[in-house]
Amino acid sequence: MKLALRILTANIGLYPKDPASVKADDAVVKAYTVTPHPLPQNEYTCLLEGDFMDFLNLSGHENAQWLIDIAHDLCDPRFKRGSLWVCSSNGQNQPVNPNDLLTPSTYEYRTCEVVYITKKSTREDKSRTKSWADAEAMLKALRKREDRCWITTCGEPLTTGHILPKRTGDAEARWIYEEFTGKSAPAGMTALHPEFGIMLDLNMEYWFDDYWIGFRLNGNNGYTVHNFTNRKIGTHGCTWSERLAPSWVDLHGQAITPPNPASPINPPPGLFRWHYLQGVIRKFSTTHYQNIEHIAMHEKSVLMKGDSDDEGTDSEADWPSAIFDRGRFAYAQAQLEAERMDAVAQWIASA
Repeated sequence: MKLALRILTANIGLYPKDPASVKADDAVVKAYTVTPHPLPQNEYTCLLEGDFMDFLNLSGHENAQWLIDIAHDLCDPRFKRGSLWVCSSNGQNQPVNPNDLLTPSTYEYRTCEVVYITKKSTREDKSRTKSWADAEAMLKALRKREDRCWITTCGEPLTTGHILPKRTGDAEARWIYEEFTGKSAPAGMTALHPEFGIMLDLNMEYWFDDYWIGFRLNGNNGYTVHNFTNRKIGTHGCTWSERLAPSWVDLHGQAITPPNPASPINPPPGLFRWHYLQGVIRKFSTTHYQNIEHIAMHEKSVLMKGDSDDEGTDSEADWPSAIFDRGRFAYAQAQLEAERMDAVAQWIASA
């Protein structure tokens, strides 16, 4: 059984061709200025589709409110001008109320506006930061704000979890901030502002930074952790194994609170909404969504303060075996990561 979310194709604004740079605020505005779609009014674009039980696993007790929020964030996060309808087999489509139970049906986001669909983040490239000055400043601010992991509540070793990639660039980071929080970005805000980061255990950072897990606001000044993978992840960041059974606690559905709830530089809920949506996109987005022109965020070749003009990469022509050497290096890195995760699993099992 499937659940799907669609929108009239005519309501989807067409993004312009990606500019060479989005370092300036006016360039970001231009990059997000859409034009009406030329297709007929009766054609639809399916944005999300997946197994009904997977949707239920995420929506939980929120029922249809969860899908209403996702539809707004995907189609019109700043203004939320549309409404959600469910398409019945007899043609009697009905508006969806927040307390309605989700069903294995096709849902439709209806709006009279031409909207820009939220772009996907691919996190394909790493930053070219060489001095690490900005990243170091962010890390110091986060350590001052909190001394433990948001998820495990454990102390060191900790690292920075980035809500959005720093390769996004400062101007686009401010755009996302304003779109999803409804507030003006603080003066001089960069992609490495502490509101874009949290302290995480090394294992959790892997899942968080690649949108495998996300935080859903639970209405109690805290969040619920949701797992978007098809694997079981435990509260220590390890995937399920039999030897962990005695001490296993599933990460999905765990309630968390900010380590320092009173801090004025905690990430606002809207930023976690954007991050959570990226997990939904990763899990449920259709080829129709993926094929929307210029739907990927401008995360490549974005120089930031502290970055070098050098790409920091080597050409495959630099030496004859370069491509094979890189492959061996990547394999070795993966092996080391697997060994590290296995060691952590053994430690947990013996605790």
